Amino acid sequence: MERSNVDKESLQLQAKLRTSQLEDQVEDLKNKLNVAAAKLEEEIKQKQQLQAQLQSASKDQATLVFKDEEIKQLNERLQAKQKTIEDLDGAQGNTQTQVQQLRSTI
Repeated sequence: MERSNVDKESLQLQAKLRTSQLEDQVEDLKNKLNVAAAKLEEEIKQKQQLQAQLQSASKDQATLVFKDEEIKQLNERLQAKQKTIEDLDGAQGNTQTQVQQLRSTI
């Protein structure tokens, strides 16, 4: 009977020890899971920030393309006006020459 009680107590102690070990393992796994979750959250935040930066850069690029086209159009208009001014200067020079010729003939 005593042997049976000793065996029973031994089995109970072994079960308690194993239970304690398993609880420690569960706690360790919980800690590892929390660390992994925190790292994952940080990665998600970084990816969201990168995505926001990418969207902002895309908008900036679209704005630059629009502004570049606008500058090209303004340059074309400026060149056309400069050509008109040159033509008017040439016409004015011709007119002055004609006026001088008329004066000299009068």
